Amino acid sequence: MDLNQIFKQHFKAWVEDHADELKAEFKGKAISEIKFLSRAEAAEYLSVSLSTIDNYVRWGLLPKYKPKKGTFTRFKKEDLDNLLIKI
Repeated sequence: MDLNQIFKQHFKAWVEDHADELKAEFKGKAISEIKFLSRAEAAEYLSVSLSTIDNYVRWGLLPKYKPKKGTFTRFKKEDLDNLLIKI
């Protein structure tokens, strides 16, 4: 099993473990109320490179979201703020 497969398995398990929490957090909120940022905007917000954003995701420090199949990856501003506290 390569590193990419291990990461996918770990991320899938994390999402499954936090599914109820994620559903509760989004319940009743309009999509416009949830502050999503693109990968580039997230990197700028944290003052890091794009590869650092990728590493944070790979290491499980930063969850990513894809609103619809085939759309670009997005990051919640709240998750970025929480990451700032951790690092």
